[in-house]
Amino acid sequence: MASTNMVLYWMLPEWSLEARTAGRKHGEIESSQAAAAGHGIDLQVIGVEDVVLFDDGKTTEVRVDGETVSPSTAFFHTKWTGSPVGADDTWRHLTTSASLEAAGFYVTVPAAHTVLLGDRVTTGLRANWHGIPTIPSVRVCTREIGNHPDRFDPGVWGLTFPLVVRAAAGHGPEFTVSDEESLRAVFQLAGASELTLSISAADTDRVHRVYCVGGEPFGCVTADGDLGPVPDAVLASARGIGAELGLACLSLEYHERDGRYLLAEVEADQAAGLRIPELSEARFGAYRQWFSRFLAGSDSRQWTYRAPQSGHTSSQAVDRTPAVMYWVRTDRESKTPNPGHDAADQRFDLSGERFGMRIRPVAVDDIVVGHTGVAPQVLVHGQPVNPAGAFFHTKLMSWPENRPDLWRHLSTYTALEAAGYFTTVPGMHSVINNDKLLSNMLCPDGIAKIATTSVHTRALVASDSVLEHSELEYPVIVKPSSWGAGNSVFVVRSRNELDSVLQIAAAAELTVVIQPWLGTGVADCRVYCVDGEPSGAILRRPRGDSVTSNLGQGGLVEVTDVPSDLVAPAREVAQTLGLPYSCIDFLRAADGWRFSEIEVDGDTLPSSVELTNLRFGTYRLAFDRFVGGDRSEWTFDRKEPDGLLSLRGSVPESAR
Repeated sequence: MASTNMVLYWMLPEWSLEARTAGRKHGEIESSQAAAAGHGIDLQVIGVEDVVLFDDGKTTEVRVDGETVSPSTAFFHTKWTGSPVGADDTWRHLTTSASLEAAGFYVTVPAAHTVLLGDRVTTGLRANWHGIPTIPSVRVCTREIGNHPDRFDPGVWGLTFPLVVRAAAGHGPEFTVSDEESLRAVFQLAGASELTLSISAADTDRVHRVYCVGGEPFGCVTADGDLGPVPDAVLASARGIGAELGLACLSLEYHERDGRYLLAEVEADQAAGLRIPELSEARFGAYRQWFSRFLAGSDSRQWTYRAPQSGHTSSQAVDRTPAVMYWVRTDRESKTPNPGHDAADQRFDLSGERFGMRIRPVAVDDIVVGHTGVAPQVLVHGQPVNPAGAFFHTKLMSWPENRPDLWRHLSTYTALEAAGYFTTVPGMHSVINNDKLLSNMLCPDGIAKIATTSVHTRALVASDSVLEHSELEYPVIVKPSSWGAGNSVFVVRSRNELDSVLQIAAAAELTVVIQPWLGTGVADCRVYCVDGEPSGAILRRPRGDSVTSNLGQGGLVEVTDVPSDLVAPAREVAQTLGLPYSCIDFLRAADGWRFSEIEVDGDTLPSSVELTNLRFGTYRLAFDRFVGGDRSEWTFDRKEPDGLLSLRGSVPESAR
């Protein structure tokens, strides 16, 4: 047996950990620990609550159970085990995985893969993927569709009853429905928990689950649970998908129908087959090998996010073919419009009209994405949408009222991208935007930042483990990691106060960040960037002794030129993001400006007509270029010599 000289932290969801603690053991753990030990790996089971991250722009530190861990001796198994029971864990798991990547750690399933492979319909949107066609399947968000069954017609997708209906993410119950009444009943039941469903034909196909280990086809699990050879007909497809996705362990489900093979699903580390000793042993051997390659700097995975090649545009009206921009808003807003937004919506409509766009707010429940077996198709309000005439504004909102919508929105954005539609904010950019630590970690080197510690509060009892090795001194600022507008920002002056805030946050299972207090009267500058270039700014100051300067908290605001010492750092952050429009926020401390956070689609003031037009004009220009065939691939690249990850763009290439 090889000597154990590295640790693999298996990051299980909290619901699964609780079941294990209660005696209902996770069936895979014990055998996996033995297989891992054979490759010199000490496998330890943890939850995201056990992980605390700290970054001050110079040092990045990760602690597990209070102990600092090194990327040279530890890595993380980050396969998301989705379940309707553990839906609240998804966001914490996803942001933790992405932060570990950004901190320079090897993770078995990158965050982008978690979103892509976490929805069984999305992977099928790749028509004829490496030579094998895809089975027709459709994803339906159910919060409102039970009341609007006309938005899903099986015949549009080439489907006939009976149909198989199951959760689009993770594993859960499966229904076979034989008529529209039964389908409507399932929609209504799923709508109570706001599940996204996958719908496909109920065939008696022969199922082949093929495992790729180390990027190569390894074996096929039969219906009896035995491991056999990979069918010759799918060998090339499995090898191509394995090489393209670049995961150490991958499973692919092929259906054999009348002598033809169809791809049904792609999944990272599907658990059932991994209980086979031979497969489990090969899996951990691949983890060990790929971790070693990662340390050597030869890891070849492509963690890419498609984004348009953007360009600066003026506010002058131009003659363009009419287009529709579907603004995907949270259901909580789009179903009950906020009258306070009427004036802003009118401004946006006027700006859109200047560039030949109609702006239409929609909810994810209004969008149905699927594959007919021939090509991807998207319906909005039951009507087909042409990717050459419509695109989607996809900024994710993560405020308290939006919490149930996070996964539904992210998975819908990713499905739209996979189906070949232009989205203004790619899914992983939304994740970066909505996690203050991750935003901080991906800010380029050399730009002054605020030291930030991220803490999951769900199981937190006291703050001892949080600040034990930290240089933070009281008072400190504590605020939710994914909120904005200055909501719930605390100045904490003692350990007892910190414990109280963390325990209250734990009641809502929030992730919070802890930062040094910069003093009173701290001003905030938001720099608006178009095509990566600073194009305007607003300066916000707190009113009286307020901690925050946000308008919603009574802050004072003025339109200003971009401060000269913020032009270069704002440009560098914006060009690293590579979005057509973005806002970069800075705080003015006693020793100068410091980067605060990214806002991928920050609003403009009513008086800032020019900036508003630049915002929507650049979205229209980016869409036109997308339709014309220009693409950019945006990827997390490891930087030498520190090994950290950063988001960087590559040269545009022709549309595939």
